[in-house]
Amino acid sequence: MTRIVLTSTAILVVAALVACGRPAPKPDARTGRPGQPAAQTAQKPVIRAGLWIIDPADGASVSMRPFMAGTLSDQSAQTVWLVVRAVNTPGYWVQPPAMVRPDSIWVAQPYVGLPDTPAGVKFEVRAFANPKTELKSGTELKGWPEAQWASNLVTFSRQ
Repeated sequence: MTRIVLTSTAILVVAALVACGRPAPKPDARTGRPGQPAAQTAQKPVIRAGLWIIDPADGASVSMRPFMAGTLSDQSAQTVWLVVRAVNTPGYWVQPPAMVRPDSIWVAQPYVGLPDTPAGVKFEVRAFANPKTELKSGTELKGWPEAQWASNLVTFSRQ
């Protein structure tokens, strides 16, 4: 049951990302209701320059394995690495890599703390592409890695 809920959530996140950046539908002249011509329904989302975390929003409350999504404008970068740290702690933890899709969207499911992490603990996460040194999932770093692309900082708390 949990897998179905998580899969459904991932599908909704991707669908929301595909919709982001589209202009609001114009009202149909005949009915006054929003609508779009069929030719506009297959638009690609607007991809801002750089590497961005889009979901979850800054300040959100998340589970131990939240679905995260973002965009990367560099078509040559194939992999995005998330790095998570608990606020006011020394460790920066490298997460399993996310592959960048041909439409420049990436989706990942990082680990945010441990199963016994209490609700309310704050975490920070950033995404990196083309790191200067090799990153490995599960590695603890002493700070944010250097990379060609670094995302916005997103802070959230555990549910």
